[in-house]
Amino acid sequence: MTVSGTAVALHHVGVLFRGPAGSGKSDLALRLIDQGAKLIADDLVQISRQNQDLYVTYPEMGDPKLKGCIEIRGIGIVSMNFQEKISLNLILDLTERDLIVRLPQITYDVFFNISVPKIFFDPFASSAISKIHWAIKLFSKKL
Repeated sequence: MTVSGTAVALHHVGVLFRGPAGSGKSDLALRLIDQGAKLIADDLVQISRQNQDLYVTYPEMGDPKLKGCIEIRGIGIVSMNFQEKISLNLILDLTERDLIVRLPQITYDVFFNISVPKIFFDPFASSAISKIHWAIKLFSKKL
C-alpha cells in the first residue's frame, strides 16, 4: 500500500507524517534529519507487512532517481543519506494548531490488521521536534 506522506527513522522508530501538500511534512522531516533522524521516503511512502510488523519504505514503483531525496521548498530536491526501511510505529497527521485537542485520546490507524498509534500534530510549532520525541516515548509501541 502506498500513501502520501514522508517517513523518517528516529531512535529506531519509524514515524510517518501525513497531510496535504504544503502542510509541512518535508519541512518537519528535514528538521528531524538535522538532529540525527534518517530519511526513509518523501512524498510517497510504501507500507507493507512482514510477520507482525509494519514497515515503511520508498515505494517500489517510485522513480528510482528520487529514492533518498527530499523536497526542500524554495531550494529544490536534494539527495541525502537515507535508510531503506524501518518498522512503522507512529503516525503524525499534520494539521493546524487550533484543530488539535489539548489532551487527546490516543487513536489508531489500521493497516493489514495491525494498528499504529496516530496523533494530530502542528508541524510549525516551535516545540515540534521536542513534542515528537515525547510522542515516541509515550505512544510508540517500540519504546
